[in-house]
Amino acid sequence: MAGQLAHWIPRAASIHNSTSRPPPAASSNPPLAMSLRPSSALETSSSLRPSSTPDSLPSASAADFIKVPRWVIYFQAGLLCVIPASCFFLGMAASQLSRTASPAAETQQLCQVSGRLGSTDDRPIQGVVIALPLDQTPAERLDPRPLHPASFQELGNPAILAIQRLGGGVTRTGDAGSFRLEIASPGRYLLIAIAAQPSDQSAAPDPKLERSDTIQLSRWFLPLENLYRGHSVAVIQVRTQGTALDTGSVTLSE
Repeated sequence: MAGQLAHWIPRAASIHNSTSRPPPAASSNPPLAMSLRPSSALETSSSLRPSSTPDSLPSASAADFIKVPRWVIYFQAGLLCVIPASCFFLGMAASQLSRTASPAAETQQLCQVSGRLGSTDDRPIQGVVIALPLDQTPAERLDPRPLHPASFQELGNPAILAIQRLGGGVTRTGDAGSFRLEIASPGRYLLIAIAAQPSDQSAAPDPKLERSDTIQLSRWFLPLENLYRGHSVAVIQVRTQGTALDTGSVTLSE
């Protein structure tokens, strides 16, 4: 027992001595934190810092430039001046042409032509009246049969439509032989009057017409004889000026 106690006491004393030992004093030289940073990081940060010296800027090489001859620059500058000026003068010319053409269009108007068909003894005659402009001719000569008094067609008549497109007109007289139609003015026209009743000389294939009238009418109709075959016909020249024209009495032989 005494031996065990003796063995315990020294051990306890050694524990006491170990627990009562003061902690070691702190070192007055703390470890350097900078020593842990690698030197390569410092070199990297210093390499990212931009240099303020102009000698460090990259220099442009000859491949970075495009060589253009001087005449090309002068040519492009000339185009920049010529093209707008040309467009300006073309616009002025077009405006001037439209101004000069507008008065003629404004003066073009319709003239109402009126008159009366009568016999040599001043009796009224019914019939068909055609006005053909002397300065116009159709592209293709017309079939005159739809205009003949015996086969006259007032609606859907291709000959009437063609004559009207060229500035002329076609109408049928009333019971008293009076007629009225509208044609363009000013202008010169052939006025053709064809009697509705067959003439006494129905056997004659061609009534007597002036040669100049025959030539003018042949430019419009083919064959011309189908326009008035077997009927009396009269042709006069009229000139429209203004909005009204009275031809008076147009005489037809019966």
